[in-house]
Amino acid sequence: MFSVIAHGMIITMSEYGGSQIQVQRLRTLKNVNKSKLAAFLSIPMLVSFHLLCCLCGLIIYAYFRFCDPLTSPDSPIEAADQLLPYFITSTFSDLPGLPGLCISGIFSATLSTISSTTNSLTSVTSEDFLKPIFPGLNVTVFHNKIISLVFGALCVGVTFLVASLGHLVRMSIVIGGLVNAPNLAVFLLAACTTKANEEGVIIGMLISLALSAYLSFIPNNKPYAFLPLYNECPSSEAEESNSTTFSTLLHSSENIYSNTTFSPSSKQETEDDLFHLSYMWISTLALFTCLIVGYFGSVIIDCLRGKSIEVPRMYLSPIRTRFFEKQSNTDEQECKYKATYVEFDERSSETGINVTHKTQRETHL
Repeated sequence: MFSVIAHGMIITMSEYGGSQIQVQRLRTLKNVNKSKLAAFLSIPMLVSFHLLCCLCGLIIYAYFRFCDPLTSPDSPIEAADQLLPYFITSTFSDLPGLPGLCISGIFSATLSTISSTTNSLTSVTSEDFLKPIFPGLNVTVFHNKIISLVFGALCVGVTFLVASLGHLVRMSIVIGGLVNAPNLAVFLLAACTTKANEEGVIIGMLISLALSAYLSFIPNNKPYAFLPLYNECPSSEAEESNSTTFSTLLHSSENIYSNTTFSPSSKQETEDDLFHLSYMWISTLALFTCLIVGYFGSVIIDCLRGKSIEVPRMYLSPIRTRFFEKQSNTDEQECKYKATYVEFDERSSETGINVTHKTQRETHL
């Protein structure tokens, strides 16, 4: 649960704070206040979406626990990525049109995200690369369509590449964590600190990407464990004679995935088992690695240079600016208090000296 919350927070913060797709959507509104309102209104819907995804996974596991479609003799699917479509078609098969409606909804949401991504890539390419590199080039709508076509073809090619690497959901989580976590760390360093510089942040990003990629794609002898599953699916004859009941499935022999390490008996952990990190924690590791290395690397580089670059307050986060202003006001009040105290002390000393001289004069008289 904690890994899901941590990964979800990092990915969501990166998408809302440093994603070209989300920023481009928010800039379509009239002013900043409406953009903030739209962002805040989307938070409950986004949280509900993630909760429903987790609930959907639990329902699928509970539904197929006693009849695993992946390991059954007549397996209707070949990969775990096909569980959701198979669950929809097998559950709603008695309702004509509903399975197709659910599948089309999944595809429409995917196409919407891909179209926004392609549009953002086209905008960044034309504005940040083509125009600065070729100032005399007049980028038109036709050029942007060609760029979108190229990026669409690349997306299709990357889809086949990711599908060949293994579990599609796992690869999407790993790649998303590799990219979004350092991106979020860069924005946090820029908005919340005044010590970060370009060289230190680049070093932090490179080390974060290298470490996360090493832990994500290194050959691992320990596969990821699955929850216990049973493989006593009722046959067609048993269904007709009603000879298979829930109690027989409950006490059936246990059969789990062939690539899992789950076992009823405990086993000693080896060094390879200890050096194992779930792919759900890759984004958290990448974020903190980039933050720590980027910040301290920037401090070391500033010390070697002998000077630091002053950051205007307008580029800092409002929370950081308020904290800085409170600290500045506190320092100013302390300075004023010290100055007043010194002035009062000097006046008291002068008054004491005058009183002493007056007393001595009266005594002399």
